[in-house]
Amino acid sequence: MDNDVNILLKEESWPNLDNIDSINRFEDIARKAFSRNEEDGLIASILLYHQIIEKLLFVLIMDSQFIMAVQLVGSFSYNIRRFKLKCLVNILKN
Repeated sequence: MDNDVNILLKEESWPNLDNIDSINRFEDIARKAFSRNEEDGLIASILLYHQIIEKLLFVLIMDSQFIMAVQLVGSFSYNIRRFKLKCLVNILKN
């Protein structure tokens, strides 16, 4: 249980954008292609923006899974402590 909490506390294990430079490069290329105002440039910019959005959505999904894991670990450890406390009270009553 403590290992799970330690893993969640390490910032290196958090989901993030690992290739921000390539996303910025894609955005620059898409902006230039869109500004040409030609059919091939518009299609290229749409495809590049689609790739950027896909990467951002992937990180968003990973973030939501990470937050759910943090909440589950927190509630699980709380329930374990509460269970141990109830067992201790029952032992003391007997």
